[in-house]
Parts: sequence; structure tokens; C-alpha cells
Amino acid sequence: MKTHGKAVLGCVLAACLTSIAVAKPVNYEKDLLGKKVCWTTPSAPSTAQVTETTYSPGRKFYNTYWGNGACQGSHCVTDKGNFESHVEKMPDGTFKSTTGINGAVYESTGHYCP
Repeated sequence: MKTHGKAVLGCVLAACLTSIAVAKPVNYEKDLLGKKVCWTTPSAPSTAQVTETTYSPGRKFYNTYWGNGACQGSHCVTDKGNFESHVEKMPDGTFKSTTGINGAVYESTGHYCP
């Protein structure tokens, strides 16, 4: 009986911890609108490793590398080109972005800028 109880408790804890650690899709209005996020992209060319993005109404933004842009769904159009981007909010309040540009995929981490 005691072993069975520990196994059940272990499964319950594992399920709870797994559900807590799951990233959620970003909510543009709640999480980004009117805010500035500092992004770090370790795999990007050196000119784009650290950028800041300020988010505006209408899913528009200004990024220190990409310039002015706007997104419809995951498709973004900017002054420097187009890309596909999926942004998630992590359990610790940071962000993760997976971006496809010309066949290459880049992962970035972000946090609200001071």
C-alpha cells in the first residue's frame, strides 16, 4: 500500500509540475501592447543579436533591427523584409520567439525592457 501511494503521489506531482512549466501563446493586447521587449537571439548575425521591440495598436511594432512592422497572425512584414514568428510567454514571465526567415529558424528569448 505504501509503495502504491508514493507512486500515485509521484504521478500527481509530475503532472502538476509539467502543467506549471508549459509556455502559453502570447496575448498581444495583454502581454505586449504598449510595452517594450528586449530580445536576444544567439544564433542571429551579430548585427541582430540584441534588439528592442516596442508594440503598438493594430499589431504594429518598431524593432531596432527590423524597423517598422506589422503582423497578421504569425506573418510579419517589416521595413527590412518578411518573416513568420511564433511568440510564447514562459511560466517565469519571459518570452520565447521562434522565427522563420528565408528558410532559417531562429529562437530568441525576451523580457520586458527596463
